[in-house]
Amino acid sequence: MKASKLGKGSFETKRQRPGYWFVLPWVIGMLLFFIVPLFTSVWYSFSDVKIEPGEVIVNFVGLKNYRQILLIDADYIDQLSGSVGYVLGSVPLVIAFSLIIAVLLSKKFFGRTFFRALYFSPIIFVTSAVMKILEEKPINIPIYSSNEELTDFLQLFSFMDLPPAVLSVMTFMVSFSLYVMQNAAVPIVLFLAGLQEIPAALYEVSKIEGADKWEEFWMITIPSLRNIITLVVVYTMIDLFAQSHNTVVSRAQDLMTTQDFGTSSAMLWFYFLIVIAAIGIVYSLYYRFCVKKWE
Repeated sequence: MKASKLGKGSFETKRQRPGYWFVLPWVIGMLLFFIVPLFTSVWYSFSDVKIEPGEVIVNFVGLKNYRQILLIDADYIDQLSGSVGYVLGSVPLVIAFSLIIAVLLSKKFFGRTFFRALYFSPIIFVTSAVMKILEEKPINIPIYSSNEELTDFLQLFSFMDLPPAVLSVMTFMVSFSLYVMQNAAVPIVLFLAGLQEIPAALYEVSKIEGADKWEEFWMITIPSLRNIITLVVVYTMIDLFAQSHNTVVSRAQDLMTTQDFGTSSAMLWFYFLIVIAAIGIVYSLYYRFCVKKWE
């Protein structure tokens, strides 16, 4: 019995060893290039930082920077609540849209490979040099830029002679729809991978039992994707919170350009705490009311 356990443990260790070697470069890179700047930014958030020729002068000021952004700054709280609210409102729509498209793309039809590439293309274009050129030299087509300007759509709506309230609602809906589609590329791929792992026998049994497509979706597809949904929820929230056009992130970046490193670090670290709390609450509610019922 002991020899059997020893052999099993040794085999499991050998199987895990390639994984450790695979993540080792990432661990080394994180320790060398991430951990030190991370703790430095924490120290800066409690300090007054000045850049002098040949040196960086750091004076500890305690909670002064946090009091500045929370009690004195008139815009930070509004920007923070707006960013958090926008993300929390976007996550369900991104997940629902991604899941629907993934289910459709998992079916067999002519041109399936083309449409799979089409829905993943936004993540490629937005991070490419081509998109940077298009942002610097806009062309006269309805294109969604990173600063959420929809110039051509606004011109189109202006010819309709609509009331200003209706015009603003339509502009927001178009902008928000494109925003959801742009951030659905990676979740679609994750859902596609999860759908391919669901045994076909489950659907065959459901058909024998007389279940319709709606019942199959809620009784088989969704419970089988519970772990993928968890991954997509966490990934989507982190991705949306960290995007550059986020008002809190962009304002902190502007302060960094003026060498106000203490205030900008405090803004980002308080924002980080709110993000972690929001992700923890969403995950806890999802696990309690959904995952436990599906297991």
